[in-house]
Amino acid sequence: MKINSFKKTITKKVILAFAITSLSISAQATDFISDAGGGPTFNGYTESTGIISISNSSSMTFQNSFLGNSSGDRFSATMGYGLNLVGNTVVYLNNLSLNNTDYNYLFINTGSKLYVDNALISSGGTEISVNSGATFIAPSFTGGVGFFVNGVGTYAEFAAYGLIYDGTISEVDTGGYWRSLGSSDIYRLRFEGGTIDLLMTSATDKIHFDFLTVRKDEDFHYDNIFKFSFTDDFIESIMTGDGYFDLTASNTIVIDSLSGSGTFSYDVTEFNDTYKWTVMDLGGDVYRITDIRLIPEPSTYAMIFGILALGLAIYRRRK
Repeated sequence: MKINSFKKTITKKVILAFAITSLSISAQATDFISDAGGGPTFNGYTESTGIISISNSSSMTFQNSFLGNSSGDRFSATMGYGLNLVGNTVVYLNNLSLNNTDYNYLFINTGSKLYVDNALISSGGTEISVNSGATFIAPSFTGGVGFFVNGVGTYAEFAAYGLIYDGTISEVDTGGYWRSLGSSDIYRLRFEGGTIDLLMTSATDKIHFDFLTVRKDEDFHYDNIFKFSFTDDFIESIMTGDGYFDLTASNTIVIDSLSGSGTFSYDVTEFNDTYKWTVMDLGGDVYRITDIRLIPEPSTYAMIFGILALGLAIYRRRK
């Protein structure tokens, strides 16, 4: 299914990486404080736990650094107005607060990864940029935001409560991949050659766009795709109801205003780890999920094959 939209001229926003300089440190401190200006840069820094504290007038850059780890060691971070991750940098945070009331930024550049366990909170407008090949995962966002997911191999996810855009134009483009779990209100999004994966957790989940601008990716020819995938809870809620679910008829996606000169399409998955189902195109912009069945576990397959083998052996003996 394709949805055509109106032509509209839009100036594409370009995010430029700013120059940084290395700052060598003699000891592995867990408290960092900067009083003014652009803030410090840490190159090749490694620490498992601690606190990052930056004044309201400063920012911080980490280059080829590792803070926290996947085993559960975490940092907590309070920033003046910015955090910039460069090179092969991996940061695990309990929480992240950006405290400038006018403008904040969070740049995750190529090769870097940022994981936030709890909500990302901003006191003012925030520009979040996830660039080609970078990863950003957080449960939710509070505060005005311009959100940019750019480039092939780029993965961004708001993993617990969906994403609420509160501020300026945001983009998913040039092969970028963004996932939202559950209900989301998404404001002023520009969609140009990317994939938005809407992971539905229940039949009551709703995705709301106020102004959605769809553009054709002229340079790289990536399609605009809304991908729907489903948790076990979603599928089980259907099974206890009518036994089927119509995505469009149920107003799963609501778009107040659609503009641009491109198209987008739906890509509905047909299985998850536990269930398989059938996706039917009923026409009239309606996709139906029906014929839901359990996927046998490996042990079940083993039992089935064992029974078949036993039956074959008995059959041969009788012959």
